[in-house]
Amino acid sequence: MRCSEPIHLYNPELTIEWLESHCIVHDEFLDLLEIDHSIIRNNGAEYVIQVSLYDVCSKSQTGLGKNDKDKFNSRYYGGLVSNVKNLGMLREDVAVELFVDPTLAELVINDEALDCDQVNVHIMKRPSLGNTGMYWRLLLPDVLDSRRCDHAVQLDIDHVWRDHWGLLKNHFPVAPLFYGRKTDVFDVCVNNFAKKYTPISGGAWSYDPKDVTFNVRNAIARFWDYCCMTLALIEPKNEYNQPCAGHPNGFGNTWNAYGSDERFLAKVMYYHLARKGALNIAMHEASVYHEPERANIDFITRHGGKVVYV
Repeated sequence: MRCSEPIHLYNPELTIEWLESHCIVHDEFLDLLEIDHSIIRNNGAEYVIQVSLYDVCSKSQTGLGKNDKDKFNSRYYGGLVSNVKNLGMLREDVAVELFVDPTLAELVINDEALDCDQVNVHIMKRPSLGNTGMYWRLLLPDVLDSRRCDHAVQLDIDHVWRDHWGLLKNHFPVAPLFYGRKTDVFDVCVNNFAKKYTPISGGAWSYDPKDVTFNVRNAIARFWDYCCMTLALIEPKNEYNQPCAGHPNGFGNTWNAYGSDERFLAKVMYYHLARKGALNIAMHEASVYHEPERANIDFITRHGGKVVYV
């Protein structure tokens, strides 16, 4: 763990070496990240969009609550089908790597819109426990093997992909940071002003999977062990890990709660890529930035990345 630089105030850095030395890989965690079987229809596309499909309400305190059926069908599943149908509008050699909850496997396999040579399907071994399904899409570097993929793009299935495509392609590899210019922009709790800062949004960013030189599945399992066993004991206490509703160690620091995948990106993946100069950031131009943003700009540019103002 590193906590010595200004950027670490907002998310301490967990190196792969530190996770391997201090955190255990539990079989129960690996089970939640294991693929039962895959249907590979596209053996190599220049661009790969990685997405997860599962059905857990992000606001459920227990992690067991389902989405409203109409909401799931129209927003999440319907969003996925619509985006796949419109892949041609991206005008690139694109494939989709779809990681699917086993309870939804039959729905996906029997959908003619998803049965095409642009969609590879990975049926997971276990259903999402809470929001662990959000991590599945991060497994892309582990499943590519020798297949071609020059550009990985992570998007939410309920967003219109073509709205983000130009930014993620033209400034590749990039993590867009589009926060509002107001003093409470990072607040996640109105009662105690707990905050979060996420240098990579799980819903829209791009990277070269060849720059991920570790086993992602094992790293996630170790990160979950860290969240459960170590985080509360050793992370420096500040407003960025204050307890808030459903998050006793700060927003996103509960291993299977909403936002946890972005904390993994912030504490592990961000530093791994940024230290290689393999990540740019895109921001709205403004005369004044908040401290977390200034720390991010400094870290990215110092290691060879670029800041793009759009």
